Amino acid sequence: MAVAGSNYVNSPVLVYDDNDNNLSRSHVVEYDSNSKRIRLEQTPPSLEDGDACKLLILTEPSPREYQGRVRNDLTGKFIALYRGREKENRKAARYKVDIEATIDYMVYEGRAFALHTPLKIRVTDISVGGMRASAPPNALLDGDRFQTSVGIKDEKKLLIAEVVYHLDHESKNSEYGCRFLIASSSEV
Repeated sequence: MAVAGSNYVNSPVLVYDDNDNNLSRSHVVEYDSNSKRIRLEQTPPSLEDGDACKLLILTEPSPREYQGRVRNDLTGKFIALYRGREKENRKAARYKVDIEATIDYMVYEGRAFALHTPLKIRVTDISVGGMRASAPPNALLDGDRFQTSVGIKDEKKLLIAEVVYHLDHESKNSEYGCRFLIASSSEV
């Protein structure tokens, strides 16, 4: 389930209930790869002993998604992981988020070009290999590559993504489906 030798400590994590409702953002404070136990800086109070949940751990080079069950011991709540996915496939779970971000650079032929005015986007869902965002109509085209930063708690993920499709809406922003090409993190 977990990547051999991986250590998720200090990684940002999004916590969802079993119905894919976003409950909180936190950080991993303890991870035991042998027992498949993970302890968060703050476990959502609505999750009680025995409740199922989903985690999206923002690791390098791409996020990891897990399912787990809340457990208690003498030191408090932890999550016992029982299913994980390290690579996205067509059925990868998407997690609903509402994160404002900006596109600062467009990438052409391997070079980044700064935009005079950064383009504001709203990330509406994220998965292991990509994201969906809304932005003004015609702001991006299929095949466009760009660099953005997505802030999760006190950490930013620097993402280089490629637009793979877009859906135009008559009276509001367009939706853009993007796949991640590169992901890295930095502290705010």
